[in-house]
Amino acid sequence: MTEHVGSYVDQTTMASRTLHGGVGGPGEGALTRLTSDHDALAVILDRFAAAFTSLSSLLVAAPDATRLDRVRDEELIGDWPLRKDLDGRRGVDLLHRSALAAEGAAEVRRDYNRLFFGPGPVIASPYESVYRSEEHLVFELQTLQVREAYAGFGLSAPMLNKEPDDHIGLEMGFLGALCVQAMDAIDAGDDAELKRLLAGVQSFLELHLLVWGPRCLDLAASGSQTLFYQGVAAMGLGALRSAKAAFLPAIDSDKVPAVADRSNPLGHNGAQATERGRSGATEPITNPMTVGRLHRSDETSDASAKSW
Repeated sequence: MTEHVGSYVDQTTMASRTLHGGVGGPGEGALTRLTSDHDALAVILDRFAAAFTSLSSLLVAAPDATRLDRVRDEELIGDWPLRKDLDGRRGVDLLHRSALAAEGAAEVRRDYNRLFFGPGPVIASPYESVYRSEEHLVFELQTLQVREAYAGFGLSAPMLNKEPDDHIGLEMGFLGALCVQAMDAIDAGDDAELKRLLAGVQSFLELHLLVWGPRCLDLAASGSQTLFYQGVAAMGLGALRSAKAAFLPAIDSDKVPAVADRSNPLGHNGAQATERGRSGATEPITNPMTVGRLHRSDETSDASAKSW
């Protein structure tokens, strides 16, 4: 465990040096540009907080009938905060078409389970380590790295040691939470905390979500049988591309993975490996609490810690 955590710390340090132009580098690079105008930054953070939190809820679990109707409400989806992105607009259109096609909650839930958990070969595993570990299993090195990243900001996965921390919905929710906390830091005039939170967003994007998230969402988009999850996947791809442009403007294109990596999709064997590594579980996950929201940690690590 110590070796794994140390590995993550080393990676985070390297990412920080790249972002900031090296230790003591000139102008602190991307952070200086981001923090030069607090009003503009607050707008950016607000948009990404809304986008990542919304996407998190739709990727952690399929929506029930009430939430499905609300998400597809014409006025609400017309206000999607990242609609300037091409995939974002396409996703909004697909959600609108889903409503016109009267796709029901049961149909959407079946598609969600089929995409992310089975039965049968998993089409788009929602866990980072399945894409990045040598054995393509869950609870690998990447899971521990993500857990450490959450802990650095007082958060933890809701089913610690029972379900993997590196679910794409939880990872997007983590970025949403950091954006909210960064807005609070702006309001409080705490520049040091603001920079710490922004560095956390940048590092997590560079070391985690931008590395594997686009591949997962590409697989979901191409494998979905509903307009709804085709739309969610498109909006997710647009959110990641927009986040790269907003939070990593100083990173050269060859230092950050391309947002759409279609050349090496997760194959059938990887899907089987996912199931073998899932703590012996054989049933698809349908309970929203199974991979629910991250929890804030307290000093006693009480199971009743307040969730966000």
